[in-house]
Amino acid sequence: MAVRFVFILILTVVTTISGSIFFLSEPDQEHPEYHFDSTRWVPSYHQSLVKVLSDYGIEDGWISKSEPAGRRIKRPVWVIKTPKDLPVTDLHTEMSQVLTAESPLRLEGYDNRKDQIVSLHAFDGKSVVASYLFELTDKVTRQNSDIYLLVLPEKEETDIPGIIRSKVLQATVLLPADPVSSAQKLAADLSGNAIDFGMLIPAGDGKLTISSALAQKDILQRKNKLSVIFPAASVYLMNDRSVRTDPEKQPKFRTRSVLTSESVLKSTKDLDLVLSQQKGKSKYQIYLVSSEFPGDQELQDRLAALTKKGYRFRYFRDFREADYSDPARQVKKPAAKPTPKKKVRK
Repeated sequence: MAVRFVFILILTVVTTISGSIFFLSEPDQEHPEYHFDSTRWVPSYHQSLVKVLSDYGIEDGWISKSEPAGRRIKRPVWVIKTPKDLPVTDLHTEMSQVLTAESPLRLEGYDNRKDQIVSLHAFDGKSVVASYLFELTDKVTRQNSDIYLLVLPEKEETDIPGIIRSKVLQATVLLPADPVSSAQKLAADLSGNAIDFGMLIPAGDGKLTISSALAQKDILQRKNKLSVIFPAASVYLMNDRSVRTDPEKQPKFRTRSVLTSESVLKSTKDLDLVLSQQKGKSKYQIYLVSSEFPGDQELQDRLAALTKKGYRFRYFRDFREADYSDPARQVKKPAAKPTPKKKVRK
């Protein structure tokens, strides 16, 4: 008797739970508050949200529409392969702002990093009308780079553009090495304000020129002289390609061959062009930019957009070539085992 009572009780509980799940998950004509209204979701909402995803470097091929199995409510669900370095919290905030501005909907987020899933659900106050599932994965990467801008001020210029002084733009100012006195004065000013700078060493017969015609001993003397006069310079950029220097030793003497592009960038459009040409080719990019470049009115807005995509603007003093080397090349091959010599009986 007791066994039958327990069996009936369990069956009643299971039936109640199943009915509740069905009641809450399926359309109910008698309870319209649980009925999914497909007219609440407009395709233009999705297009606006895809634009936000694109701004963060998510490519169209990473977005796929999914049909959740076992559901009679056919709400749209998109699955998005997402690089792990993408700031999902910032992305959620911006997507919410865009959707709220265009519709009566709001986005509710659920962060389940244990299963590598972050989900955003468009909610109308009664039911979910669309979902975005972000699958965090190492299989996709944003086409971004660390960008190093070397700014070339005019020789007669004594002031550095305000955007550099305010440190809105991380860029390294290149000072002409001649004349020494004015260069030293400006170098001291920049160093005192924690602004990164380097030295531009011209080709020719100048007093501080490092020429390929010099003997190696003379080249080292000029290097030492420069490093004493301008000890805080993060880089010495030489116009003479034929000088061979050891990039691993300090201070850093570099020829123009280190540059990603030979052209001097003068506007934001120039920057966009070279970035599109170099997309995905290197983890770092180094450009010469004119003193006009930081004055471009569109630059600050463009910096924010590029930062969203994952580009980083950095000072040249932080440049380490080893940071960008191919890990596969760094794998040391196991040393070959010495072949044992056969003993020959005499």
